[in-house]
Amino acid sequence: VFINGKSVSKDDVRGMVAICPQFNSHLCMDMTPDEHFKLYSMLAELSPYETMDRINTILNILELGSYRDRLVGEMSGGQQRRLAVALSFFGDADIILLDEPTSSLDPYSRHKVHNLIKHFQGTKTFMLCTHLLGEVEALCDNISIMSRGNVFTCGSPQYLTAKFGTE
Repeated sequence: VFINGKSVSKDDVRGMVAICPQFNSHLCMDMTPDEHFKLYSMLAELSPYETMDRINTILNILELGSYRDRLVGEMSGGQQRRLAVALSFFGDADIILLDEPTSSLDPYSRHKVHNLIKHFQGTKTFMLCTHLLGEVEALCDNISIMSRGNVFTCGSPQYLTAKFGTE
């Protein structure tokens, strides 16, 4: 596997890729969102200005600003999920892997996550794993359809619709 021309087996690619796993098990329930962001900012070696600017931008888009000082364990599942997504966007990674980022979210919260992805389109590359066709159509330029663990076909939404129809 190569990332921006660098081999993952030979080169240091840490920091080039961020991931939002399918589950929120990487969140610390005894920390606040602000504490999570500050920890991630230290790992990413961000300046205090960059840290505050990114925190404010991401929390504003996801409408999580009023929860920034609340313990994660006291937040709802949807708020925790939005925080998990937010953390994957926080560093300098050019590639973000999103595994079912909105599967447990209500439509309003799902829309907020879509807004975050759209905010960073053109500056980052996303790989989105989802079962939600509407999400794919709204966010993706290219689509890979998998069947039984293998890529079945790839193409633009228009190409795939022309090839397979809308069903």
